Amino acid sequence: MIHRIGVGYGNEQIIFSLRSITAAEENRYTNRFLEISAKLSEERRIDEEYKIYAESLAAWSDSVPMKRNGTGEETPLFEGDMSPAEAVNKYLADPTDEKFRMIRALIGNYRTVKLVPDVVFY
Repeated sequence: MIHRIGVGYGNEQIIFSLRSITAAEENRYTNRFLEISAKLSEERRIDEEYKIYAESLAAWSDSVPMKRNGTGEETPLFEGDMSPAEAVNKYLADPTDEKFRMIRALIGNYRTVKLVPDVVFY
């Protein structure tokens, strides 16, 4: 299953199409965060978290990200022939606080909204 998820500020959204990941992939992702949480200073940890988010997003992407404007029109994030991972890596190559917040929110919501099953108490 492919999950299209938009993230951004204001009227401009970047649409990522993420494939469903296995429980093993999710565990590897979680374990990478656990490994750095106790070992690194706050500033170094932020840099490493960005790297983990970016690598995970590139690995889990099913198609090239799209840019969506305020009218709902979608265009490819970059011109030219590139793989989904190449396009994600190109977009995230220059870290900013905004990009950090965007990919942290995107992956956090993907994991909690799309991967966690519904639990109902009867």
